[in-house]
Amino acid sequence: MEKKKKPSWFWTQEDRNMLECLVREGYPISKIVEHLDASRATIYNELRRGLTEEEYKNHQYVKYSAEKSIENSLNMAKERLVKGSSKYDF
Repeated sequence: MEKKKKPSWFWTQEDRNMLECLVREGYPISKIVEHLDASRATIYNELRRGLTEEEYKNHQYVKYSAEKSIENSLNMAKERLVKGSSKYDF
């Protein structure tokens, strides 16, 4: 049976730290995909969350920050909650 890839919403702190380490060490995306058992799209989506728009556009993946990714993910979740309901105060 083929192993399923990890969905993009299932990233742990450990996964993000590993991605940060791998891109800083210069691993190609194809090897990162294999190592983290995630699709290319999932890796690129996670990289986008941990980079500025300009860094992502210029393929400056070595600047990926696990901390920035978590912060951006939390901010996006808060925005979705606020848009969906006014009873949450962040």
